[in-house]
Amino acid sequence: ATSQLRQHAIPEAFALLIARLDSPLPAVQAAARAELADFNVDRVLALAEEFPIEDARRAGQLLMKVDPEAVGKLRRALAHAVVQKRVTAARRIGRLGLAEPLLSSFATLAVDPDPIVRRTVADVVSTLEGLEPFRLLSQLVDDPHPRVREAAAQGLERWEQALSLSQTSVTADPLLEGADW
Repeated sequence: ATSQLRQHAIPEAFALLIARLDSPLPAVQAAARAELADFNVDRVLALAEEFPIEDARRAGQLLMKVDPEAVGKLRRALAHAVVQKRVTAARRIGRLGLAEPLLSSFATLAVDPDPIVRRTVADVVSTLEGLEPFRLLSQLVDDPHPRVREAAAQGLERWEQALSLSQTSVTADPLLEGADW
């Protein structure tokens, strides 16, 4: 039945197919993936900058459900031989909210010979949390190219601001004021 939803123009077919991606039955999941196969890495990357940011994030999450091999395909996009394609892929992957599972690829790009690629890495990684993104930004602060250093410094500055805001909100909590820890 899942493979017939779009063919018979069932109302809400896409919503039903998306719901079936979470089915406990592997055959139902496979049928839903097959029906949604045109929602693929190439198409989502091509449209990533057209979506409002929240829609782009949802599209990224959906892509991961539709295509279990999406991470590998995105890694290949980041490793493209053409510099501009690597830059575009990195930017779009960041917009889709998919940079975190690709951190090792971004670490490789952090030493790319092209400074535009390294700067894009700094921009994308600065939106992530965790020790590895922090390490990458710290590494890029010492980059030989001034624009890369600037982007990495700005990324680290955003982290510091976010950290100070989170500390301020904790100390401003009336339940925690005067607490004897």
